[in-house]
Amino acid sequence: MTPAPVPAGRWSSRARAAAALAGLAAGLLATSLFVVRDLARNNETVAELSRNVVRGLDSIEGLQFDTQEVRRTILYAVTTDDANLQLGYVDQSRAAEARVAPRLNQALPSSAGSEAASLEGFAREWRAYLGIRDDIIAAILEGNAKEGVARDLRDGAPAFDRVRDQLRALKASFQQQAETQVREVEQRSRLLLYRLLAVLLLAQVCIGLAVWLVQKRQALVALHAAEAESAVLRNVAKTAA
Repeated sequence: MTPAPVPAGRWSSRARAAAALAGLAAGLLATSLFVVRDLARNNETVAELSRNVVRGLDSIEGLQFDTQEVRRTILYAVTTDDANLQLGYVDQSRAAEARVAPRLNQALPSSAGSEAASLEGFAREWRAYLGIRDDIIAAILEGNAKEGVARDLRDGAPAFDRVRDQLRALKASFQQQAETQVREVEQRSRLLLYRLLAVLLLAQVCIGLAVWLVQKRQALVALHAAEAESAVLRNVAKTAA
């Protein structure tokens, strides 16, 4: 006893639904791969941002230390009468100055903006202070420490205050730029997370539809088998009558 075949029209509609579901699943798979790739890139961006922030802040802290060292040692030089100590302090001041240039290059930003302006302002004020510092050193080496002290009080101290203010501005602008980049990365991370959640939700919908189609097909096959069996029984009953 062979079950009656399911009408072709019904099978074609089911086949079209299954094909559409398969296409949707393939699209979801491709989208999920793109999302995973973007998440990996975003993680690399976060790691690179962290390294840049650490390097930048380390360079700025180094600038603060070395500029203070230039200032501290020259103050020692103008407040001592020992010529040997004066020469030692002058050498220390120049050594600290030599460390500022590479640190200044390390702190250069990768893009233009307020940070670049602050760095340019710091370099300008630093060069101005060094010119005054060199005049103070010349006075010391000529044995005129009092003139060096007077020049420092009149010009050196205000000039170094401007250097210190520019360093504060540099650090503030660098931190502001870093905070802006962090917010952008966080926003991108949230967007990627929402996309991933959407893909997972649609995947669950596809699974539910697939299960429903399978159950519907099984129920349809069972129904037609029961109808066919009932028709056979009716034919047998008619024949017996």
